[in-house]
Amino acid sequence: MLWGVALTVIKRNAAHAHDMHEFVVCMSDTGRHEVDGRLYEFRAGRTIFLPSGVSHYVIGSRAQPASISFACFDDFSFVEDEPALRHVLQGLVTGRRYASRCSEALCRENLVLARRLQAEFDVVRPFSQAMARSILSQLLINHCRSLGTSASGEPDAHARRIFDMCDWIVQHYAADITLQDTAGKAGMSRTLFARQFRLRTGMSLIEFVMAARIHAAMRLLHETRDPITDIAFRCGFRNLGHFYRTFKRLCHMTPRAYRRVAGSRGPFIRKLKVLSEGEPAPRRPEGT
Repeated sequence: MLWGVALTVIKRNAAHAHDMHEFVVCMSDTGRHEVDGRLYEFRAGRTIFLPSGVSHYVIGSRAQPASISFACFDDFSFVEDEPALRHVLQGLVTGRRYASRCSEALCRENLVLARRLQAEFDVVRPFSQAMARSILSQLLINHCRSLGTSASGEPDAHARRIFDMCDWIVQHYAADITLQDTAGKAGMSRTLFARQFRLRTGMSLIEFVMAARIHAAMRLLHETRDPITDIAFRCGFRNLGHFYRTFKRLCHMTPRAYRRVAGSRGPFIRKLKVLSEGEPAPRRPEGT
């Protein structure tokens, strides 16, 4: 079951809890939300996830009303095809991390998504529930992405280190990237880094590296006329056959076909199909 409503609070409402999960998007810069004894200041686009049974109330006034849009739902079955996301969301249920950090870019996007979600709740039309589930999934992903800091505003050291390493990989995708080196750069053990990397990104390290390299290859295929072999090696692949297999697995077409289609229709990136954990690492030429 999924439903929601938008409202404006001009006084403190009564403390209450639901038997459903509630996801709140702050639609104003004025107002506060008290959740389980913690007080969070409103900022337009900030999101707050309230697990079932958690006591909360909104504080607003006529001079400073608190505008919110919220959705209530029973479980996470609508993201059943995204096990990593479900895992993170289940962790939020017990982790007492309720409010997102206030990323300007995510806040702007959340406001647009919240208005679209409310439009689906306000009218009855074909596939409204399907569209609502899709939009709510996007909001929940943004919420999880924002959790580089804890709900209290204090840095989450593990998340921040993982996100910093993701940025480094995207900038240095052609480098020789190993679990040992990245864990060392993050100041973490290999086991802890591997576990935290999958928890925060939904991918293993090798899956993320392959995705970054293929994205770079797609850009070069569209923007240049360089030979495909040169592009493969520039993007960090040491084995041409591995490049072709990985490209086709992630993009569902060959590099040559992508270059042809992108040339006539413009660049695009298809939904990446994540590699399985058993995908072998690239083979290195002998003597390297």
